[in-house]
Amino acid sequence: PTRRPRPVASIMAPARKMVAARVRQQAPGSSGMGGQMMKQLAMMPIMYFASQIEWDKQKIFILEAVFLTFLAVSSVLIQLALLLVNRKQEKGRVVDAGDAMLFLDASALGADGSMSIQDYDSAKLKVSRMQVLISGTISWFVHTKWETQTPLLMVCVVVVMQLWDCKALAIHLLGIPHKRPWDSSAPSNPLASWAQKQKKEEAKELRKAEKEATGGKQKIKGKPKAS
Repeated sequence: PTRRPRPVASIMAPARKMVAARVRQQAPGSSGMGGQMMKQLAMMPIMYFASQIEWDKQKIFILEAVFLTFLAVSSVLIQLALLLVNRKQEKGRVVDAGDAMLFLDASALGADGSMSIQDYDSAKLKVSRMQVLISGTISWFVHTKWETQTPLLMVCVVVVMQLWDCKALAIHLLGIPHKRPWDSSAPSNPLASWAQKQKKEEAKELRKAEKEATGGKQKIKGKPKAS
């Protein structure tokens, strides 16, 4: 008997499942390619809006006050979240810290390269604070150096986006759960990869020094006293 050809839908079903799973894994979040493109597109109307305003001293003063207020509020929110992180002291383990390695002490890493939830969330909040401060400093320098107001407007929007994307703030201030780790290191982020490698090497050296110190103490204790 001749075999009936399998329907095309049944043949393609496994492939569709694999593609769907891959898309779910690589779905662009706020920090992915799609998120970056949306942020760049959001800057275009801001630049146009800034170019249409006739800036006088009063308007510039109001813009500077709003800009500094945004930076101050964002710093306060991040600091409040840091206090909550240290108060909770969650001891669960997280692997692949990504750019959090920049603010993570090597002594906090375990033998498997993992760190506690407290250390991970604290480091991620410090990364967000660093991003906000760097953006604010650069934009203020450009504003004062070339007397342009567009950077201040842009950073006000960028700061809101950064705080909205900060999952540590969502967890500790809003109570929204998120799976850790988020924004893990990738080959396209050489700084995070370098920091992760350096911290792991420092952690190995610390554990080696602790073992040597412990072994030396045991030898001293086990040495018989001279009569």
